[in-house]
Amino acid sequence: MDTIKRYYRVDRREIFFIQSIIEGYDGLATMSTVDPNRGLIRLIIPTDAETDVLDILQDLKISGILMEAVVREDSTTTLGHEEKIITL
Repeated sequence: MDTIKRYYRVDRREIFFIQSIIEGYDGLATMSTVDPNRGLIRLIIPTDAETDVLDILQDLKISGILMEAVVREDSTTTLGHEEKIITL
């Protein structure tokens, strides 16, 4: 199964809530916390579920959850050194 990794910066107080929502959809995606102090999370999404996950993230944003996508410029660097913020 092919997957996509996406990184987001969120309010760290919302990490558990977001994880509960994402992982509540069995098999849709898995979420892990990359840096809890900075609110950095990683979603591993099956390619065929990407649209569904993006729809859920958009709904969370509409509900007031602040979320910024973090695009890693170089996958060999650590987050924080080579990151660019984009909005959903």
